[in-house]
Amino acid sequence: KKEINTLFIKAETSLKKAVGFYSQGFSDAQSLQLSLQKEVEALSSTFDVDIKSTDWLSPSEGELIQAPIRVKCVTSPNYLVKFISAIETQKKIRTIDELRIQAYPKKAVVKVTIDISAYGIRNIGKKNRKKL
Repeated sequence: KKEINTLFIKAETSLKKAVGFYSQGFSDAQSLQLSLQKEVEALSSTFDVDIKSTDWLSPSEGELIQAPIRVKCVTSPNYLVKFISAIETQKKIRTIDELRIQAYPKKAVVKVTIDISAYGIRNIGKKNRKKL
């Protein structure tokens, strides 16, 4: 029984840690997308990425939400690598789902289309958070 209790405590600790990587407390998928858009815009100014447009793509349904956006931008290849790295190393889970790069001869910049997703757990209210 003691061994089972120890395993249960380890599992509970791991679950709490895993849940922390997901966004929580958002009202709907669109608010999660807006939050992601603001994060991406802030990062773009840090890495000299000129965002031309942002489109919200269809989010997933259910308890675990994938909230994707599509960003069209212009930047240098070096800054693009830094920008992508910064997106994927945020505290919360962020993924690059698709990346399209258009390079032009004798130009120092590339046109880029990036699909980026944020992930969140829906319905993890105060009652459930206390358990986790």
